[in-house]
Amino acid sequence: HTIRGGHLLQSAQSSRAEPASFVDILEERRRGSDISHALRAFSPPPGCGAPPPSPSALNKMVLESQHLRYVVLEVAAESGKPQARVREEAAALLDEMSQNLQVTFIRLLGFALSKIFTRLFRRIQVNEDGLARLQQATQEHPVILMPNHRSYVDFLVLSYIMFTYDLSIPVIAAGIPLMGMSLIGEIFRRSGAFFIRRAIGSDKLYWAVLSEYVRTIVRTGFAPVEFYVEGLRSRTLKSLTPKMGMMHMVLEPFLKGEVYDLSLVPVSISYDRVLEESLLAHELLGVPKPRETTRGLLKARRVLEQDYGSMHVYFGNPVSVRELAKGRIGRGQYNLVPRDLPGRPSEESQAFASAAAHRVVRLQERGTVLSPWSLTALLVLQRPDGTRWDLLARDTLWLRGIALQLGARLDWPADLPDLEVMSSSMALHRSVVRCEEGCVWLVEEAGPEPVTQEEGVFRRASAVLMCASYRNQALHVFTRPAMVAVAMGTVPGHSQGARAHVIDPILSPIPNLGCPFALSFRPKDTAQPLGLSLIAYGRHGYRSRMPRHLVLARSSDDQDTQDKPDRSCLAGKFNRALSGWSPGAVPSVPAQGQLQAMDTSPSVSLVRVWLSEDSRLLNERLLHYPPAYQSVVSVWFSGCVFIKLTF
Repeated sequence: HTIRGGHLLQSAQSSRAEPASFVDILEERRRGSDISHALRAFSPPPGCGAPPPSPSALNKMVLESQHLRYVVLEVAAESGKPQARVREEAAALLDEMSQNLQVTFIRLLGFALSKIFTRLFRRIQVNEDGLARLQQATQEHPVILMPNHRSYVDFLVLSYIMFTYDLSIPVIAAGIPLMGMSLIGEIFRRSGAFFIRRAIGSDKLYWAVLSEYVRTIVRTGFAPVEFYVEGLRSRTLKSLTPKMGMMHMVLEPFLKGEVYDLSLVPVSISYDRVLEESLLAHELLGVPKPRETTRGLLKARRVLEQDYGSMHVYFGNPVSVRELAKGRIGRGQYNLVPRDLPGRPSEESQAFASAAAHRVVRLQERGTVLSPWSLTALLVLQRPDGTRWDLLARDTLWLRGIALQLGARLDWPADLPDLEVMSSSMALHRSVVRCEEGCVWLVEEAGPEPVTQEEGVFRRASAVLMCASYRNQALHVFTRPAMVAVAMGTVPGHSQGARAHVIDPILSPIPNLGCPFALSFRPKDTAQPLGLSLIAYGRHGYRSRMPRHLVLARSSDDQDTQDKPDRSCLAGKFNRALSGWSPGAVPSVPAQGQLQAMDTSPSVSLVRVWLSEDSRLLNERLLHYPPAYQSVVSVWFSGCVFIKLTF
């Protein structure tokens, strides 16, 4: 395969609408010379067409900015310190955090990681079409790389991929504990990392230095900025609630009109097996997290002797912040005050940043590639004392079918028998699961003997948590359909013979069902996901409990009142969305489906929806429609649905 970035751009346009095809970047490394790979010509095109400033020039721009000068004056006045001393403190903070990117260290890291990755992983699969889109985006606007965070390897693999494909090395927001690692911290700094304190609190000067440093990098656009929107490494392998500090910093140049647009690029990193699986389980059981040290890293070299399967890195479509902001936030308010004056984000900008961050997390989830073990682990945990292998295999294949219909990405080789794929996946996790004599069961984590009762419980719990973490990788696929299924079972009078239902009673229990998922499930964001959930609920053996026709009538409590903004029914929302359109102006769903207005009278709109077999593609296309419209149009029962709206 071609590893030069220039060639990627040529094929991007033709493959955008196709399913992602992955390329193993380790295949060439195993055939070629790691030295030659590290020492080859490396000349990535500069971001936004501007040559990158040197690290010292970048720091000078930050220290001489009007924003930082203003804060220095404020801090000096509040603390009584001389301005010169406060400026020295600001310079010291900047020296502590700033990156010092050097190509020599990128080459050194590239050589070392080639050796390490080929020993750890069977494959590192990358979607080249996503890299081509990323390359194009870096030429047009500043780019923000936003990967999920599941392992310490996340920090290394993106830079390695960018180096392999001749793309600009990102500057990476890293936790300051990494800086304290002897030698390793300096290698990271010279490979593009800048270090952030975890506990900033009300330190006004530190906030000003950090925010101005990030803003300056974004404004110049010379390299992508990479940070983890979740803030921390997820110990459960579930998506975490976004942390908004860095999100506000990277969005501020756009909101203040300092850049025309920003591209947010969600990156999904998926592992067959996580290097720290045992460590994560122990931390969840209360064992203190070990401090990051070079000695600890050297002690962990035994991980090089194990097999961690494959890694998938999926680069999603760049999200234009300018497009995202249309109709959501008015940037005119920022023209009323000088750009360099510090201030807290307004409620409107906070809401916009939160919506953008949650959108990125959802896109990360959609790009996640599930391993067969993720599905098998879900079933194994339901029968921890053991189950027959043939039953487990049957149920895993059933679950695979549902996951595929819900649009999940699966790493399931089509050229191998299904049983071989599942048994190979289980063998990778033989530390927690065993298959003998046709039975499968969880086993305790290995350790020294003899085992006390307390130690035995700990090992058992550790094995369960390790298994649960891989199950959690698939949680986002099934959570919303499961809640819809439970909700529909609780609706009074919801019987097999029912021919019509108002959708409000069906969806009303959803916010309560979402409480256990409060950190990853937002009721206000349910419109589009619940539409897809209803599609799945109607498709997978539950039609006996579903009405063939669903009538959405405007309910009596659907009033345009200020005190009940979250209780207005979907029918009313859809009516209001349609009220601004002229008769017959209902838009068509492109390519994968057809939407026809059967009756365009001002009082009743009867809409018939023909959907394609691929609900995921249709679901993606529905993102272009208003949220209330998406909710109704994406419902699927027996091939079509009639929706009656009275307004």
